[in-house]
Amino acid sequence: MEPSTAWRLSGASPGRAGTDRRFRSLWRAFDWLAATREPASPEVRARLIAYVIDSRLSLLVGFLSIAATALVAGWRTGEVWPWLWLATDLAIVAARLAIVRSAERDNSGGQLRQQAAMLATGLLWCLVFAAGMFLCMRSGITSLAVLAAVNTVAAASVSSMRIAALPRYGIAVVLVCYLPFGLALVLSGRPGMMAVAALVPLWVGGLVGLLMQNHRLIRRMIQAELQTRQAALTDKLTGLPNRLHLEETLQALCARLARGERFALLCLDLDGFKAVNDNHGHGAGDLLLRALAGRLRHCLRTQDTACRLGGDEFVVLLPGAGSDEAAFVAKRIIAAIGRPFDVGINDLLGVGVSIGSATAPDEGAAPADLMAAADQALYAAKSAGKGTHRAFVAVSGRNSVALSA
Repeated sequence: MEPSTAWRLSGASPGRAGTDRRFRSLWRAFDWLAATREPASPEVRARLIAYVIDSRLSLLVGFLSIAATALVAGWRTGEVWPWLWLATDLAIVAARLAIVRSAERDNSGGQLRQQAAMLATGLLWCLVFAAGMFLCMRSGITSLAVLAAVNTVAAASVSSMRIAALPRYGIAVVLVCYLPFGLALVLSGRPGMMAVAALVPLWVGGLVGLLMQNHRLIRRMIQAELQTRQAALTDKLTGLPNRLHLEETLQALCARLARGERFALLCLDLDGFKAVNDNHGHGAGDLLLRALAGRLRHCLRTQDTACRLGGDEFVVLLPGAGSDEAAFVAKRIIAAIGRPFDVGINDLLGVGVSIGSATAPDEGAAPADLMAAADQALYAAKSAGKGTHRAFVAVSGRNSVALSA
């Protein structure tokens, strides 16, 4: 995803132009760090980023490791820097945990900011970590040097596994962790340390190779998981989303009603489909359903969803639509499906469609209520004749309903 595209998707308001420009610059930098050499779909890339930033356990373990090292350094050196190191690390970890909690609560489009902030604070933590380990190495105290070596190896090794989902970011973390450690070895002046320092590039190269190998494994795992999930949510005959996909999407749309959003739901039932199966066979019926799915897609916007429940039953979800938009789309669908179908059997096939609609939150705010309302409207449409649309309208203050064309 290009930074500009990502920015448009972040939902920023025009009134924050200065903040927007600063964030855009920050995002460009971390967009590059979060990118991979091989192009990834938005779904795969989102999972790769989530794999890295969902890191409560690693944050806790990292903090405890630094806290123990800083306490030993403060006790052995009697200087101020270990306590400043500990306080700074605590502040960064607290900020990262706050970002994670904010990301879990926020579904309004601010996730890109939170991702960039999480990656930025991650690099900041690495810089503070590396500075502390450098000072431990330079203290001249053997126990602190050993702690610094163990912590550096552990941090870089964990990065080669957990942060391998984003290889550029992971390589940056490995370099930030190891280069100050290598510099401290060079500057130590102790016998044999230059030989140890000469091994640092070999260690870094090995970790980078392991990181890239882990990245390929993580990416294949995520792609396989997404493909399996996509197959589970897709109707095999038409390629449209299936009932399970409808349930999940409808639940998500209902959850957003509390933010003032709205949507419309259309229930579709084909007229004359049984005659096609009876007269031409189920193979022709399957071909008709595939062709019908294509026409249905062309009647909708990219953000709309058309689902096949089974047989000749379909449901369409229209985010942001009210009753007028629902009636307009229903009219388009009726006209599109009413045209004869040429499915390659040397005979034109004809079907119609009846549609019942309901809007949320006007006719309900729960999936079951909305489906029931649209079903009732569909029943009225079928009773009124083929190729018609009826909308469910709840009458305020009464227990009855009115059905309008």
